[in-house]
Amino acid sequence: MSRPASTRYLVHAADPATLADVLDGIRSDPALELEDTIGPPHAPHTAVVRMNDAQAKALRHRFRAATRLSIEPDQPLSPFPGGGN
Repeated sequence: MSRPASTRYLVHAADPATLADVLDGIRSDPALELEDTIGPPHAPHTAVVRMNDAQAKALRHRFRAATRLSIEPDQPLSPFPGGGN
């Protein structure tokens, strides 16, 4: 049986302490892959996490009490309108 495909998600918190709690949860779950953090090394504001949709939903549920926390799929950026096509 194959595992659901994983994708990159951005996990953002306005409060560095909230993100620190979320990062602890991500690091303690071997099914989630922390790819990078964005922001100052001592207080990042965003994490880039590889996970599948079900894992993202579970993470949202686990930290539902956290205010101003967002978990959304990472979107490719392009300097051109319409993706450069």
